[in-house]
Amino acid sequence: LRQELPPLANRLTEVETIKLLTEILEVLAFVHRQGVIHRDIKPANIMRRQDGKIVLIDFGAVKKVRGLEVNQQGQTVTVAIGTLGYMPSEQAAGEPQFSSDVYAVGVIGIQALTGIYPDPSQGSKLPRDPQTGEIVWRDQAQVSPELANILDRMVRYHFGGRYQSAESALQALRQILHPSHTVTQGKTRLPSILKFPSATSRWKWLIPVGIVAVLASVFVAIRPGQEPEKFIPYENSNYGIKIKYPASWQLQIKEIDVLGVTEVVTFISPRQSETDKFQEKLNIDIEKFSGTLAESKELFVEEIKNTLPEAQIINTSSTTLAFKQANQIIYTGKDEDTKLKNLQIWTLKGDKAYIITYTAAIDDYDEFIKTVNEMIKSFEIN
Repeated sequence: LRQELPPLANRLTEVETIKLLTEILEVLAFVHRQGVIHRDIKPANIMRRQDGKIVLIDFGAVKKVRGLEVNQQGQTVTVAIGTLGYMPSEQAAGEPQFSSDVYAVGVIGIQALTGIYPDPSQGSKLPRDPQTGEIVWRDQAQVSPELANILDRMVRYHFGGRYQSAESALQALRQILHPSHTVTQGKTRLPSILKFPSATSRWKWLIPVGIVAVLASVFVAIRPGQEPEKFIPYENSNYGIKIKYPASWQLQIKEIDVLGVTEVVTFISPRQSETDKFQEKLNIDIEKFSGTLAESKELFVEEIKNTLPEAQIINTSSTTLAFKQANQIIYTGKDEDTKLKNLQIWTLKGDKAYIITYTAAIDDYDEFIKTVNEMIKSFEIN
């Protein structure tokens, strides 16, 4: 990503910066859901694939908090992992948090807007308030108060003041956008604030080969007191899956692979109002797994408890998915100040687990559950 950012490129506009941050945070949110802290987010470790998608690289540090070195006296000492300028104080002290990664992404956003390269080892750094330790940057860029406030929170000196996960920061960014955009006939229709350059631009959104969104056929789900919901099919031949989703929901094609888990696609519900702080979503992931369905249940429950703050398992049961035996877990947790309720259902085929996860603000869970159940019923594995 270094080629797209200062000092190797011009400063980005606010619109371009919002899009870049959103792309990075979408990938990082998936990484965090795997219980992984990357620990070295920087432009050199972010690549853009030929299809335009963002990819994080260099996961060599994710399984350890500190590296070990031996000094000249032969003593073993600990060395924090990370890169100066993008690494917050707690990570430098060897105590990284999920919010440490959020800090690094925030620094990239400030770098994009100000043109200031943050690595002091390269003779440049972001100025700080000597009393608070906070980064002082607003006078170096023309930016809306909404985006500036988000960036300020992402790079708070103390990790307790930051967004605690990439998902939280991503939700905050979405709040400053106009009502959610949708995918129509393979093209992305963006809100007015994000009118990006034409398809010849470096920012074009590309649909990978094998992704087919056929709008000709629809089916309908009816919720009490509402108009019938039109469903349209989504098919990914690369991963051998099909599902039908509401036409009003946003389609995000991901195909992000992290440590054997691939986030294939996400469907995001429309905002219910201007004050809607959390947009409900349904994820489809595929994970390499060679055990039994019973073994997967134990593993998934343990992962939920270890990765979601204040996680509580409400119910576990057997069910079916894509005409195969499956497991289902309903659980609650917390993301920042938002209490979440989740439905996770999965089945096994070969050496893979096919996982569908519905995540909603706890008070809105029932609002979309019938729609989600229709989506789950339509899911097919080829």
